[in-house]
Amino acid sequence: MKIALLGDVHGNHLALRAVLAAANESGVEHLLVTGDLVGYYFWPVEAMELLAPWESRMTLVKGNHEVMLELALQDAGFLSQVDRRYGTGLRIALESLSPAQLDRLTNLPHPEAVELDGRRILLCHGAPWDLDCYIYPDADPALLEQCAAGEYEWVVQGHTHYAMHHNVRGTNIVNPGSAGQPRNRDLRLKTDPG
Repeated sequence: MKIALLGDVHGNHLALRAVLAAANESGVEHLLVTGDLVGYYFWPVEAMELLAPWESRMTLVKGNHEVMLELALQDAGFLSQVDRRYGTGLRIALESLSPAQLDRLTNLPHPEAVELDGRRILLCHGAPWDLDCYIYPDADPALLEQCAAGEYEWVVQGHTHYAMHHNVRGTNIVNPGSAGQPRNRDLRLKTDPG
């Protein structure tokens, strides 16, 4: 089974369209999405529409921007703080997504264990125990050991916007980077985690 890893779309439908086109061309059968579909950029509706055909072939977890979305639904003062720190992308998501889409995003699980093609995979946004914990490519080995503590062949993470791949005692800890806002400024599509 061909699996695509992506995350941190942040409402950037142009980047997401390119990634999904490459996934289709490559014969991808399942998407693993590390969260943060919203925030920063201004096209959450288009991003959700692009992912809709994948719904039955996609595992998606909550990111910190979905947590902020949930908090902003409850507190307009919090939304103003988010606007100042991250721009109005989250506000646009609140104003333009349907109630069903907002409900879907705010009720995502974290983390989520999945078995695909006989492989046990743990999908998370930050660390398995904390979706807002940053695990950078140069993370302390003890932190990587913690990430590999479960019975998983793969631990797939997002949040940092930096791609990485570590093998810790047989567990592959991988981050696909960001589909919507790569922080290493490398905009090339990657088809190999190495």
